[in-house]
Amino acid sequence: MGNQHSAPPRAHVTDVLSQDLPNLVVKTNATAPGGRFLKSITCRVDDDEDTDEHPGTSLAMVKVYVKRPGRFPDLRRHEREIDLIYAALTRGDAAPHCWPYTRALETSRAVYLMRQYCHMTLYDRLSARPFLSECERAWVAYQVLLATRDSHAVGVTHGDIKCENVLMTSWGWCFLSDYASYKPSEIPVDNPSEFTYFFDSGGRRRCCIAPERFSNENRSRSLETMLDETPTKVDPSADIFALGCTLAELFMDGKALFDLSEALQYRRGEYDPREALEAGVKDDLARQMIMSMVSIDPSARLSAREYLEQYYRSRLFPSYFERVHEFSAQFLHLDANGKIDAINAELDDLLATIVRVESGMDAIERASTTEDAVAMAMKSRVKCPGVHLVAAHVCSAIRGATLLSARVRALKLLRRLSVIATDECVLQLMLPFCASSLQDAAAIVRAEALRAISDILTAVNEVPQSEFGLFREYIWPILSNAASDSETLVRIALGEVLAELARLSVEFLQRAVASGGVGGNPISFDDEMLVIRNTVRSVILSMLTPEHRNGKSPVAEKAMYEVLLVNSPQLAEFFGRDDANNFLMPLLITCLNSPSPQLRCEFFKHIAGVGRVVGRASCELVLVPCVDRCLLDVQDAVVSCALRCMTTLIAPDVREKPQRAEVASLGKHAIVSVAKSAAPLMCHPSTMVRNAAFEFFATAARCMGVVDAFTSLSSVVAPFVDASEPNRAKLLRVAPEYLSQPDVLAMCVYPPPSRSAFEAALEQATGLRTAAVFAAARARIDRPSDLENQDPEDNVHGGYSARDDDADAASLKVMMSYIKALANARRVRSSASPSEGAGLQPTRNRSSRPPSFIDEGDTYMSDSDVNDAWSTIFGAKTPLVVPQDARVISLRETREDRGVDVASGSVVDALSAAVKNMGVNRFKSIGGAPEADTAATTSMSDDDAWTPRGVLVAHLLEHRGAVSCIAVDRGEVFFVTGSDDGSCKIWDSRRIEKDVSFKSRLTYASQGGKVTCVASTSDSHIVSGSDNGTVHAWRVEYTTRDATKPAGKQVPDKYTGAAEIRHVNKSEGAIAALACLDEHFVCYVTQSGGVYGWDYRAPRDAFRIPLNPKLGVVSSIALDAQHTSSWLVASTASGAMSLLDMRFQTIVQEWSHPSRGVGVDAMVVATQPTRQSLSGVIGRPLVWCAAGHDEVALWDVADGGCLRILRTLRGQGAALDAAARAPPSAMDANGRLRALRSQSAHVYSSTLTSSAYGTFSEDLRADELLSTVSRPPGVRALLTLPNGAIVSGSTDACIRVWHPGDAAKSRVMSGKISGPRPKFSEKSFNGMVLQQETPVPAKTQTQASAAHERHDSHRDAVLALATISGTSGKMLISASRDMSVKLWK
Repeated sequence: MGNQHSAPPRAHVTDVLSQDLPNLVVKTNATAPGGRFLKSITCRVDDDEDTDEHPGTSLAMVKVYVKRPGRFPDLRRHEREIDLIYAALTRGDAAPHCWPYTRALETSRAVYLMRQYCHMTLYDRLSARPFLSECERAWVAYQVLLATRDSHAVGVTHGDIKCENVLMTSWGWCFLSDYASYKPSEIPVDNPSEFTYFFDSGGRRRCCIAPERFSNENRSRSLETMLDETPTKVDPSADIFALGCTLAELFMDGKALFDLSEALQYRRGEYDPREALEAGVKDDLARQMIMSMVSIDPSARLSAREYLEQYYRSRLFPSYFERVHEFSAQFLHLDANGKIDAINAELDDLLATIVRVESGMDAIERASTTEDAVAMAMKSRVKCPGVHLVAAHVCSAIRGATLLSARVRALKLLRRLSVIATDECVLQLMLPFCASSLQDAAAIVRAEALRAISDILTAVNEVPQSEFGLFREYIWPILSNAASDSETLVRIALGEVLAELARLSVEFLQRAVASGGVGGNPISFDDEMLVIRNTVRSVILSMLTPEHRNGKSPVAEKAMYEVLLVNSPQLAEFFGRDDANNFLMPLLITCLNSPSPQLRCEFFKHIAGVGRVVGRASCELVLVPCVDRCLLDVQDAVVSCALRCMTTLIAPDVREKPQRAEVASLGKHAIVSVAKSAAPLMCHPSTMVRNAAFEFFATAARCMGVVDAFTSLSSVVAPFVDASEPNRAKLLRVAPEYLSQPDVLAMCVYPPPSRSAFEAALEQATGLRTAAVFAAARARIDRPSDLENQDPEDNVHGGYSARDDDADAASLKVMMSYIKALANARRVRSSASPSEGAGLQPTRNRSSRPPSFIDEGDTYMSDSDVNDAWSTIFGAKTPLVVPQDARVISLRETREDRGVDVASGSVVDALSAAVKNMGVNRFKSIGGAPEADTAATTSMSDDDAWTPRGVLVAHLLEHRGAVSCIAVDRGEVFFVTGSDDGSCKIWDSRRIEKDVSFKSRLTYASQGGKVTCVASTSDSHIVSGSDNGTVHAWRVEYTTRDATKPAGKQVPDKYTGAAEIRHVNKSEGAIAALACLDEHFVCYVTQSGGVYGWDYRAPRDAFRIPLNPKLGVVSSIALDAQHTSSWLVASTASGAMSLLDMRFQTIVQEWSHPSRGVGVDAMVVATQPTRQSLSGVIGRPLVWCAAGHDEVALWDVADGGCLRILRTLRGQGAALDAAARAPPSAMDANGRLRALRSQSAHVYSSTLTSSAYGTFSEDLRADELLSTVSRPPGVRALLTLPNGAIVSGSTDACIRVWHPGDAAKSRVMSGKISGPRPKFSEKSFNGMVLQQETPVPAKTQTQASAAHERHDSHRDAVLALATISGTSGKMLISASRDMSVKLWK
């Protein structure tokens, strides 16, 4: 007995399959477990329909029955039954949880049943991590019940429901598969071989067969006899019994409810499964439902529909299951990116449905809107098990998402869900997926994963004992790897969360110690804390000094230190007093060596929190000297922050216990010492410094008490009390408690001197010219009418009124000690860099002086009076960079020396006269004497009046990439084109009209990368920039027969080569733009650094002006070449514009385009008529900017006003009318640029000094990486002509010539135009002059096809424009993305 079906066929299954189905390839090591009856094999479908976009559809599960030799029964009835089941279950969406066989095939060797492959079954899922939660088990049971209900509803019974036949997706969707219509509906009780052969596929003897399917008939049947029988359906109640056994195994963690012997005993009434259910199933409703399903009496079992109705809206199947089921069904038809979008769109509704059921709070249940319900749940931080289902959907989509933005959004969703997710969900599901995202190729995903890890761990309330070693064994190892990440963005994110993760690791350790250790082994708290602190210390050092960097990036280093400072108080508490003193404090003090004033400000903003941890002794010995010396900093913002740091240190810490609340971090002696240094700052010209000083004295008075304040502080404040107001001075003497009131203190001291007076006194004490003096001179030159309109009576005291002079003199006199100390500190820092300060020593002839605020009886402090600790702590200070050819002037020069009468004039008069006599090109007008300018306006040469007509002269096609830039040699002997193919080609302009086949003369291809910009600096010298970050200066070499002529007049006879002169690489990203400042002298802009001045004959850079990274990546620059490079405008891809004063390397103003989010695509300096230039007057910064859709506007970058707008309209009919009525984007803010920051000219380049900037992720503009919006079509190249015309090149391959003020002359010079030539017109739009191009509708088919008649235009966007003189006149050069260069007359 039992031997009828034991002999398997001799042929190997895979051999048979490869012969019968050659398009199925057996997957290596992927054969699924199968029984004796059918062998399950995973195959790859190798056909033409398989695509890379849908690799999942190429896998199939094939169940094979190999035929035995001899007669075999007819299986067509079984095949027909399988087809009927497939048709019934796949009709529409009636059975979304049913997965029948899609094909049955019989060959001479075997029978094949095929369906799509699914990665996991319920049996596999029960033993896989993360283990199923109770909510997930109920969710699976709910879905299997739905599948059974849907099957029975269409008359299909399964016949073999068990865990192996329940398929599961990664997001928890269940399918009931492998419908067994071919298996016998009854098996004999006394013959276990049939059960083993057909139903025991895993060999575990587990039995899910209903008792009524066992037959008492003693019959012996062969396999052929059983398969030859007509398929018989089992009763639906038998499926319910099998379903009950499957659910019991689900709730009992994979333990079977019956094996074969127990099932037979249960059939005879000798076994009761109730005891096993009570021990294994925790939920009483689940036990009740399973016991009902496995009743011996089939009539006692309910149908699947009745079970769903009975337990719906109960604790077992809560009401939100229906909403989650509706949402989860969408995942069947979406890719991973679409899944994340769907979750993001419906998250609030899903969470509101869940929290209303599981929160147990009446307020949430009664919330009127979903937003209110979710907000209340998040605020109360209720834990909802149902959130686990939503989190599973998010985690499933992360691993398959291909879009960068989708992966980042998924991690943000997990951070939000963690607030109301259970601890088990956070630790077992969310944390592993976040940790795996640290291996992502994109830096922004890795950074977001670090933030997600910190946030989700913060949401954990109770830690199971098995997770006590989480940080030591899992978290810190992966954070150590992230600390040495090659991307700065990742290390910054780690710095943001490091302090919080360190605190959480201590919490986990405390819980482990309180619970008796990890895994039952006791641990030492002190030993483990030492290990954790050493780990965090190594992580910090790795963040600041990653191994992969060959050199330090100033921007990255500053960002790392800044984020470390923000979290320094929390890190100090983690390290404790000793480690904070020995490690953290020395590390942070190095920030004061940074040249960035913003970093020094951040140091003082956060170091007070560290000071409270390290104690009074360390504060007085280390922090107080730092603050004291930073009161002499050159930046007012740093001085203000230093004073506020002292205010925080002396204020009592309200976080301390009541008995220690009055204990400050500094003693009275230290407070009085700092007060003596800070007292002059109450009269400082800067408002923020004065306010910080008043607040410091008021806090010190409150901390010390009335008696100590009267005895110690009153004497310090007394010299600065305004003696001209006796009542005010008496107020502080009679009522010293007013010292604790900043408003009263501000009322009693001397009024602050004006900034100009303060800087003049400081300059006189320093002996060095500062940026403020140059700024004052420039202000005087720009407004010459001021002297003419000045009241003579106001000029009797050196340019100041008598009233102001007296007030300033009194204030400066009491500040003299501070002025001398500040002057001496500046002198010491300047002398620390002799190479940069060479040639900047002023003349010291003191025979004649302007009115002086410095007391003649006072003497200067010697350099030895300054503590050398300044240089030790702060390092050498680089002096302000002045124009390289400007001689520093001094007001102490005699009239005989410079021809300037300074004894009787004002300070500003002296400055103006001195500057006019300097002989510096930067302060000269381009036209020489006014008479020459007047004469120049009376006539205009032919070249100045020239406008291109659109006649094609040459078509040059040698580049193998887009041609992005053009530079014309200064002598116009040749021109250079730079391309994305990495080469620069030299073209001889003198022979362009003579040669029949014009070819390039030389190619310079030594730079690498894509050439982004080129410029000519002198005759035959070219400078080129690349996207690999390099700038090359190189020389075009040629021989000439005209050697006796000047260099600009020589005609090349033969080009011999292109030789590199010098190159630099700042490793700050691509070179965005460059421009020539002077001969051999250029300025260039890097992607992440700033504006550099580079004389390639000098060993180092002439200057560097850092740009605010928050404004975006620089896209173009416009240099005031017509007025000797006095100013420069830099525009960015995000629409910001920065105005720089190139004489003093100062950022004057920062603007943003009125239409937010619109980037500047091209920019050029506007042509200013020569008659507008006067001697000594700097030209207005007027620039044409291409921003927005087909729009160019003329902006005055000095005041932000729009002067004129050019735009192109597109479309026909109603669309054209709507576009014509729509206002230009330049008019969004009433025709004005949006001011970002107003910066005084005397502050050195300090976009970084502002305290209003955001986080480092914002400064690095990380969010731009997520943007998938392409640049709008429009203008990509601009060129101004001497006659005031504008030439523009656009993405529509057209070249347009605009004549502002004369629309009749404007035209499309080249390009394909659909229909007749467009019409140009001018009109007034809200007071703004607007010239626009309007298409003219075609009236005939001939006009409509006119665009196809001309073939000399560009085929793609025009990227660069330039002009050059040929043998017969000027020509226009255009370069395009179509790799061509064209010349036009």
